[in-house]
Amino acid sequence: MGRKKPATAKHTYGFHRVAILTALFNASTLVVIALFISIQAIHRFLYPEPVGGVLMIWVALIAILMNTMIAAALSGNVKGSLNIKAAFVHMAGDAISGLAVVVAGVVVHYTHWLYADPLASILIAAIIFYSAVGIVKDASDILMEKTPENLDMAALVKGIKSVPPVCEVHDLHVWTVGDGMNLLSCHVALPVSCTLEECAEVIEQINKRLHDDFSIGHATIQPEGNELCKLTEAANLYCTMESHAHGHDHIETESLKESCWWMRIRKLLRCF
Repeated sequence: MGRKKPATAKHTYGFHRVAILTALFNASTLVVIALFISIQAIHRFLYPEPVGGVLMIWVALIAILMNTMIAAALSGNVKGSLNIKAAFVHMAGDAISGLAVVVAGVVVHYTHWLYADPLASILIAAIIFYSAVGIVKDASDILMEKTPENLDMAALVKGIKSVPPVCEVHDLHVWTVGDGMNLLSCHVALPVSCTLEECAEVIEQINKRLHDDFSIGHATIQPEGNELCKLTEAANLYCTMESHAHGHDHIETESLKESCWWMRIRKLLRCF
């Protein structure tokens, strides 16, 4: 649903993260369910109660059949969508849980060992919790705009700098908006002799390399004259952002400084 809705003035990225939020909610719910199952299992360990072994088996067999069919239908798209992965984990976890319940039901029916029921519950809770926490982490990483997990940043920087005549890269940001949608922004230092047409060609080549080699389909690249960017890569490759401002360390020209002060004076005069 989020992919189909276009971007708006208030949501310039569109609604691609609706699926991520859904996956986070789904996985968080599973974590709560796993904790609830664990609490109930501990209670049954302390106070064992008789259970119907035959009823447990038949209910679990039906659940296994239904959940396995749904999980199989979802399995083909697990790698392409975190939301589908969360749903698949949910269904697969339920199917495995059903299998554990069948085993517990058989043990209870033939041995009358009541601890098999809470023991199976603990196993089910552990499986659900482990799978759900992984999805919560992946969704949180996307929402926190973490660098994509499988992206080699050193190779990325090397790839950008290998496009002539790029001599430096700084203020680099790489993040994920939604499933398989990696974005990038950076500044690249070029010789001051580069014409506008040459700059446009360099940016086009960088975009092609980012797309072909690093699966980055949308990049915002700002070219800068080399004389205005006397930075070392180790110190300024990743920009440190501050509240209400994007803190850059590169040198400002006098005309830019004058323009900033003039804008501040005009804004102050409007108050009177």
